[in-house]
Amino acid sequence: MLLGRRAGALLTGALALALTAGCTGAGRPAEGTPSASTTPEVTSTPTATPTGAPGTGATTEPLPSAAPGDPASPPVAGDGRAVVEVTISFAGWQAEASAVEVSGFVPVVESDGLCRLVLSSAAGEVAVEQAATPDASTTSCGWLSVPAGELSTGTWTAVLSYTSGASVASSTPVPVEVP
Repeated sequence: MLLGRRAGALLTGALALALTAGCTGAGRPAEGTPSASTTPEVTSTPTATPTGAPGTGATTEPLPSAAPGDPASPPVAGDGRAVVEVTISFAGWQAEASAVEVSGFVPVVESDGLCRLVLSSAAGEVAVEQAATPDASTTSCGWLSVPAGELSTGTWTAVLSYTSGASVASSTPVPVEVP
C-alpha cells in the first residue's frame, strides 16, 4: 500500500511539473541579456472563400488538402502500382567469383518483391532474378550474379529492376567492365 501512495505522489508531482513548465519563461533570454535581432518572416495562409452573397448566410468552400510545398504523391505505374526508386549499391566484376555481381535495394518494406538484373551489350542480353528480402526500412535485392561463362569480354550495361504487388522500380543503367 505504501508503494502505491509513493507512486501516486510521484505521478502527481510529475504532472504538476509538466503543467507548470509551459508557464515559465524557459527558452527566453533573461531580462537584460543581449539577444540577436531577427526580422519576422511574413507568410500568408490561404483562407476559405465565401460562396454566397453577403448577409445571406454565406457558406465557405473548403480549401484543397494539398498546400504548395507539400510533397507530391508518389508516381503510379499504369497498372496502379507505386513507382519507387531502386538503388544499386554495387555493380562490378568480381574476380574471386569470376562473375558480374550487382546488389541493390528499394526504400519500401515489402515481402513479395522480386529483383531482376539485366546485363546487355552488343553481344546480347543476360537476365537473372531472385526474391527480394525485406528488412527494417528497405527491401534488399541481395547479390545477383552472372557467371563469366554467360558473358563476353567488354562493357555491359546493368539495369536492376524490382516488382511487387504494390511497387515497381528500375535503376539507372550502370556500365560494368568484363575482363
